[in-house]
Amino acid sequence: MIRWLTGWRHSLLLRVCLRLAVGIVVAGAVVMVTVTVQVRHEVRDLLKGELRRATQLYDIQHADAIELHLDRDSHKREHKKIKRPDSGYAVYGADGGLLDSQGPSLPLPPLLGSHTIRLDDHDWMLYGERVGTRLVVVGVPHAVETELALEVADDILIPLLLAFGLLIPWTLWGVWRGLQPLNAFAREVQSRPADDLSPFATAVPREALPLREALNRHQHALAARIERERRFVADAAHELRTPLAGIQASLDLAASTSRDEARVRALANARSATANAGRLVAQLLELARLDHDTHPSLEIIDLAACVDEYERHGGERVERRVGTPLPVWGRCDWLALAVRNLVDNARRYGRPDGKVWIDIDGTRLTVSDDGPGVDPAVMVRLGERFFRPPGQSMPGAGIGLSIVSRIVELCGGRVSFARSADGGLAVTLHLREAGGK
Repeated sequence: MIRWLTGWRHSLLLRVCLRLAVGIVVAGAVVMVTVTVQVRHEVRDLLKGELRRATQLYDIQHADAIELHLDRDSHKREHKKIKRPDSGYAVYGADGGLLDSQGPSLPLPPLLGSHTIRLDDHDWMLYGERVGTRLVVVGVPHAVETELALEVADDILIPLLLAFGLLIPWTLWGVWRGLQPLNAFAREVQSRPADDLSPFATAVPREALPLREALNRHQHALAARIERERRFVADAAHELRTPLAGIQASLDLAASTSRDEARVRALANARSATANAGRLVAQLLELARLDHDTHPSLEIIDLAACVDEYERHGGERVERRVGTPLPVWGRCDWLALAVRNLVDNARRYGRPDGKVWIDIDGTRLTVSDDGPGVDPAVMVRLGERFFRPPGQSMPGAGIGLSIVSRIVELCGGRVSFARSADGGLAVTLHLREAGGK
């Protein structure tokens, strides 16, 4: 029972229906009060008119009562005779003396026209007007006004309740019917297999479209992430196969040979292959971390400070040429890693005794060398994951430039490759100026 009540308490259908029902009831009450007040004002004006007419038609010789003709509405005329003690009149002479009266003793009003007085613990509406030399005063209790207003309100109460009685279930049915597409959408989500990340296609109301689109964006992002991880695992397995096989072959050779020279050479090869495998694993982990950081928090940094951080963490000091640097958006630790990868690549694939430069100007940071350079046909593929130019003899996995490209992409910039002025390769990081976020 408690579970059922809790479920209904969190039910959108129940909450909407209850609010609509309460709104309809409140609206009905407001309508009833408004109609009653309005009718009361109309009755008051009607009574004033009837009292005035009664004074004008008064004939002192034939009056034994005063009839008030009350026009209840524009479609129906009813006559109500108000007799003593529910009405009264008094006739005063020119000298102020009472000539005639019926009902309660109505006092001589201070002014002509409509007045309200307290008489016998009741409020009375009086109207005084001169008829010839006489002053005729006619009055009725305010209770008559209220009774007539309630009678008119009673006439409209039953139809109004019937209308509300039909409107509430019709509205609740409409709400229930309008929520059915959401139930169909929920069934589609519930029945979807866990490995099916295609977009949801069930038609939903316009108000629920943001929910469906948000779920579809989530599905797309999740599918992209799973595909990246699948590709990453496949590429990592492929790239690790070579160094692991080299380690295995070198250890087998060291175990099987009886010559010390061959054993030393085999163990050296195993250590070299192990170092390459460790470097590859570190790069793969760094690339995986960058892939998952899709919304990094950036800060305003100085490119020269990033190079300083690279050198503080053991990076090789190379010649630095600084122009007019500008503050950019990025992360110093990331760009220091990018500089390390670029300098390492320049050393590994440039001339053995070649030179490496770091140029900083504006929002650009360039690492260049004087090595053999890269063929233009190969240059367009630099930065692809696990891409290595044909004929490359140096060990590597083709991940360094991929890490650099991913770092600059996360910083909102881009990477370009060109031939350096000394014939080698120049890699330029184009970053966003801090004033342009």
